[in-house]
Amino acid sequence: MRAGACAALLLAGFASGACADAPGLPPPQPTYVDAGIGVGLVRFPVYTGAAEDRTVALPFPYFVVHSQFLDVDRNRVRGKLLNDEHFSVDVDFGGSVSVTSSDTRERQGMPDLDWMGEVGPALRYHAWRGEDHSGLDLVLPVRVAASVHAFDFHHRGYVVAPRLEWHAPIAVQGDKVVWDSSLTADFFDRAYADYYYSVAPQYATPTRPAYAAAAGYAGWRWELGISWHHSDFVYGAFIEHSSLHGAIFQSSPLVGDAGGWSAGVALSWVFHHR
Repeated sequence: MRAGACAALLLAGFASGACADAPGLPPPQPTYVDAGIGVGLVRFPVYTGAAEDRTVALPFPYFVVHSQFLDVDRNRVRGKLLNDEHFSVDVDFGGSVSVTSSDTRERQGMPDLDWMGEVGPALRYHAWRGEDHSGLDLVLPVRVAASVHAFDFHHRGYVVAPRLEWHAPIAVQGDKVVWDSSLTADFFDRAYADYYYSVAPQYATPTRPAYAAAAGYAGWRWELGISWHHSDFVYGAFIEHSSLHGAIFQSSPLVGDAGGWSAGVALSWVFHHR
């Protein structure tokens, strides 16, 4: 994931230097950077389909960049190399935390799941824009996935995750409040589905039969979030529902709950503006 972000930054920087003086182009968009630090509290299923939940509190960097050729905001890096009224190209990210199998009912006696990172290009179609800067986008990302354990990386397959994104900024007594929501459909290749939902014969038990997960539809997710920008602080909260109902591997014995909820809150202090 870090390598993908660095590649996007380098590529966007090269494009900016090459095109800044080209005739006929509009004046460059001013560049600004916000930097800070934050802490978040999140509760989520141990993995999608697990019966158990997990709660973590983590510090994180707050980093926002907007320029003519690059936007970095929250978990999105958008390299605006193809950027017109209707289309742009992003760098899309995803991933999952590690799972200790002894902490889950379904995976007892199986190998642990490592940290998973996903990165890849995404084509974004700007379907609608409002006068108040609200908008609706259709995003088509294709990400490559890799797990990591002690600096040992393993390719784990591919994810296609088309989604609809909506956002609406609101001015409240001089502060900025932003609502956003997304609806995502996931599709896994066989290698990715196998890593999470297959049961090899040596790990089969009387209550957990061997199972081979196939490629295909992998469920859907809906998320609603809000952020409030007040002075040097940003307050945020979100709620998400994920569903494996209808997923091609829903019958896997590792799916303990086909519908799960996640929620979280965060506070960030922005100590550098522009």
